Amino acid sequence: MKQEFRCSGCGASVLKYLSQLTRTDIVFCSLSCRNKNYKKVLPEWHPRNYREYHHTCICCQKQFTTTGRNYSSKKRQYCSRKCQAKHLPRKPHSLATKVKLSQRAVQQNKNYLSKHVYNGTQGYHVMKSSWEVKFALYLDQIGQGWIYEPEFKLSNGYSYLPDFQLSTGDIIEIKGYMRDDAQKKWDLFCSDYPMIKKSLLRKDDLKKLGILH
Repeated sequence: MKQEFRCSGCGASVLKYLSQLTRTDIVFCSLSCRNKNYKKVLPEWHPRNYREYHHTCICCQKQFTTTGRNYSSKKRQYCSRKCQAKHLPRKPHSLATKVKLSQRAVQQNKNYLSKHVYNGTQGYHVMKSSWEVKFALYLDQIGQGWIYEPEFKLSNGYSYLPDFQLSTGDIIEIKGYMRDDAQKKWDLFCSDYPMIKKSLLRKDDLKKLGILH
């Protein structure tokens, strides 16, 4: 005769034969409920041959614990993949690998740039961001002539390509985020060409112009 029990997982009423149960204090209504809640009901439960191993990371000296019974659990030396990558000596890429990485980077760059295309009164330009495309369309709308990425030689021997040079000679640089290397190049450009009027437009500036919403 079946007896009524209360599911230890969800609390539902369960009818079971005593012969179906290995213990009567913990009963589940279904296999899915058991798998979901068994660890909550019995937090002290561990799988068979459960072991804990205590280690010290050879990179950051952090104490950490692993569980399991296989070889990798016993011999862990690093607390994370980040420490492992930081500590292990890196093997240089082969020439074939460098070629593949270079080809992949070129393809990714083409896919990225193809998303930001200007096709208007100033011709066809593949730009680096949607903000640049919107700013170019804004210049067309107000009747302002412009050149995209004019080249300026810097005193350190490198070239600098600002985003826009207006027909008035003014330089417009559009930045959402200025990295340290970009900031240094911008500062050098400003010091090398002090007579040229320059403007660095951020997101808020583009919103004031009505270019971004």
